[in-house]
Amino acid sequence: MRTILCVATYHKGEPFIRECRREGWTVLLLTSEKLADAAWPRESIAELHTVPRDAPDEDVRRVAAAIARRHRIDRVAALDDFDVETGAMLREFLQLPGFGRTVAARFRDKLTMRTTARRLGIRVPEFVPLFTDAEVDEWVSRVPAPWMLKPRSSAAATGIKKVAHRDELWRALDALGDRRPYCLLEQFVMGEVYHVDSIVSNGDVVFAVASKYGRPPMQVAHEGGVFTTRRLPDGSEEARALLECNERLLTGFELEHGVSHTEFIGAHDGVTFLETSARVGGAYIADVVEIAT
Repeated sequence: MRTILCVATYHKGEPFIRECRREGWTVLLLTSEKLADAAWPRESIAELHTVPRDAPDEDVRRVAAAIARRHRIDRVAALDDFDVETGAMLREFLQLPGFGRTVAARFRDKLTMRTTARRLGIRVPEFVPLFTDAEVDEWVSRVPAPWMLKPRSSAAATGIKKVAHRDELWRALDALGDRRPYCLLEQFVMGEVYHVDSIVSNGDVVFAVASKYGRPPMQVAHEGGVFTTRRLPDGSEEARALLECNERLLTGFELEHGVSHTEFIGAHDGVTFLETSARVGGAYIADVVEIAT
């Protein structure tokens, strides 16, 4: 019998946990102390272990090592966006299959994501890291507002701020303080927002469907309203362009096994890659890149 260690910062992944148990795996769960009493599918979980919500990597590794003294762990699965990096760190620490921190960063760090996509020849919105004042100042002089100030490792629309002019930007950067290097600045691109959901096996996209949001998710998150999405016909021009771009992206990002959720924006001259999320055994990825059709 093989053993899987599931990592969950939020109360998610119950169907995945149950399916692992049905397939004969021993399921171990590592979660936040505050979720120790949550309604987990305990009949499918052999052991539940906890760490403080913001525990440093060293503490998480120590708990994992203690678990590994009694169980031979075969796989680590992250059950939420916020657990992808922790899962990658534990795979490297325990030397297990699945992507490590280098690949995880392509799906979780928006700066790494955009830099990698651009290197692959995939069009992305104009962006700039926030390390150097002179570089930022040159960028805002060249790229017209509005701009999007984004945390590099958040999920969905969390922490994103739309900036209308230079003075507002510098006030926002000053307010960030020591958190400034962990954000980036990106050009706002107007358009319809799409997503492609995929299954990847042995480096090949073996299943993918393209869909279109009723309203951009960020607009719904900030302004309210009903979140909707609909699947596009597989043979439509929109779907074909999205599926092709999605395959180029996931292949270039070196996702070998897992599931992914990738977002694109339709610009007047093509499709723009927005975000991507990926999970191995229940983990996933997300962000923004522009792709020509």
